[in-house]
Amino acid sequence: MGFKNKQYIFCFLVTVLVVSVLSGCASAPIDLSKTKTLPERESVVFGRVNLLLGGNPVIWRRVAIPQFIGHLFVLSTGSSNAVIYDLAGDGTFYWHLPPGEYAIAAIQFILGGRSINGRIFAEFRVPEARSIIYIGKLTLIFSGSRFHINIEDNYDQEIQKFKDMFPEIKGEFIKDLMKLEKPK
Repeated sequence: MGFKNKQYIFCFLVTVLVVSVLSGCASAPIDLSKTKTLPERESVVFGRVNLLLGGNPVIWRRVAIPQFIGHLFVLSTGSSNAVIYDLAGDGTFYWHLPPGEYAIAAIQFILGGRSINGRIFAEFRVPEARSIIYIGKLTLIFSGSRFHINIEDNYDQEIQKFKDMFPEIKGEFIKDLMKLEKPK
C-alpha cells in the first residue's frame, strides 16, 4: 500500500471518528422552516449547502436509499455538543440561534447506501438577538474521495426568498458570510 493510500485511509478514519463523536453528543435541531417563529433572544441564520457529485447538483431527500439524505453538524464555539440539521430540497436552511460563534463542523450524507462524512469547519457569528443573518452558500464539490469547498454570496436572491417564505418575521438583515477555518 502506497503512502498516499495510507494517508487517505488515516484522514478518512479521523473524519469518521470526528463525525461519530459529534453525532454521539448531538442535541435536537431547531429549524425555523418547521416552527416559523423566532424565540425572543435568538436570531435567524440562513443560507444554503450545495453538493456537486460528478458536476451534478444533489437534490436532498429525506429517504436514504437510493436517494441522498444529508446532515450538517453545527457546533457552538468552545462546545463539544453538536446540533444536527437535516438537509432537504435544494439545501437551503433557516435556523434560529442565540448570539454566539458557531461552525458548520461536518457533513454526513448517504449515497447509494454508503455513508460519506466530511469535515468542513465553516465558521459564522450571530452578533445579536432579533437579527436575520445570511451566511452564504456553502458548495461542496466531490471528486472521487476528495472534496473542495467554496463559499458563495447570493444575498439578494436569498433575501427575497426569505421575505416570501417568512413575511411575519421582521428584523435587521445582515450579510456576514461564513469563513473557512484557517490552516494551522
